[in-house]
Amino acid sequence: MQPEEPTDLNTLWNLVKDYAYIRLQSLRLMAVEKVSKLMADVISSLSLIIFILMAFLGVCFTLAFYLSELLQSFTKGFGFVALLLTLIALLILWTKDRLENRMVNLFIKRFFDKHCEEEDPDEDC
Repeated sequence: MQPEEPTDLNTLWNLVKDYAYIRLQSLRLMAVEKVSKLMADVISSLSLIIFILMAFLGVCFTLAFYLSELLQSFTKGFGFVALLLTLIALLILWTKDRLENRMVNLFIKRFFDKHCEEEDPDEDC
């Protein structure tokens, strides 16, 4: 048995309005879900980057003080670490384009792997 199809124009109009309202609510909730997942991912990634940078800073100071002790001069110890960091910065500057492309591809792949695995199979991710 098929459900009885409404023939009244007002009934049909009300069904269309209800469908449109439900569809808009569904789209809004899906958008809120995606934005919240993206924001959570950004916040957790940023906090991870901040802690990695803090650890790197601690390692740099430790290396500088260690070299200062070995060389018996704070200036030489911190100078060698500054030189090392300058060389690393120049290396990054020279390979900037390749690093940017790799990072963009990595972030895009990570986003789609992480946020599209739970989606509908009908949706193109």
